[in-house]
Amino acid sequence: MMTMQHWIWFRSLFPMKNKAEYYSRFSDIVRANIITTAPCWMSFLETMARNSKCNMQELLLIHYQRPEARDCKSYQEWIHSGRQVKRGAIGITVRDKEKLEKVRYLFDVADTVGSVGPWRFSRKLEPELAKVIQEQFQLMKADSFPQLIEHAISCLIDKYWYAHEETILAGIMECYKGWDEYAAKMQFVDAAFYSTCFMILERCGYHPRSMYEPQDFGCVPSFYTPNAMTTLGEAIRTVGNQVLDVVEKTIAEHTVQRNNVIQAEGNQLPSAFLKPKTYKKEMEVR
Repeated sequence: MMTMQHWIWFRSLFPMKNKAEYYSRFSDIVRANIITTAPCWMSFLETMARNSKCNMQELLLIHYQRPEARDCKSYQEWIHSGRQVKRGAIGITVRDKEKLEKVRYLFDVADTVGSVGPWRFSRKLEPELAKVIQEQFQLMKADSFPQLIEHAISCLIDKYWYAHEETILAGIMECYKGWDEYAAKMQFVDAAFYSTCFMILERCGYHPRSMYEPQDFGCVPSFYTPNAMTTLGEAIRTVGNQVLDVVEKTIAEHTVQRNNVIQAEGNQLPSAFLKPKTYKKEMEVR
């Protein structure tokens, strides 16, 4: 969390007009820190996995202020989702998307109450999820769910590159001066592939730190400028969400079907097993 000492020190180095400018500049410092080592980058990807709907700048500030946050939304977004923010909850400060000179606040799911929470991955659903992902992205059958995710991400990263090639090159070529475009593409695809796989498997509870080596993220430090890191981060988030949205939808449909079955079985129970609604009142009268 930000301390008063951090605030005084940072403001002395960078005089700023408003709070939004402060957090904008501070996100640049966080951006530089997360690519210093592979463990730092993995830690950031874990934050992204739990908050993949947030944009890159919001993720950087969430990672610094509340790295353990599981699902962050604004106050109104939580109300719309059927949850209420607890009184006295301290929000995570981020820059407003529309009015850049202002800030807004996000709240972690732990700071809310309600019946609807973030979706949870279950290994029991692996066969069903694997089938849906294979059909959705037209993939061959894989030996394991993590391998299937890697196949999906490999295809989606290539499609993302060809759909946004000019924008990507404009964002990353400042880091690869003197390189040809093909070499820069290979660096980008390699960094995006491993990072996206890590992010998805982390969200699904597979503990990817034990599945990937630090050298798998060797290309990441090359994206050291704000534009390059934002370009890479948005690619990881966008491609990852394509797969996570399919997983979330499948889990939601399975939950609805399971609840319908439970309700149907309850309706078929003999009347002797059903507790009369007036039983408690009759006992009170007696």
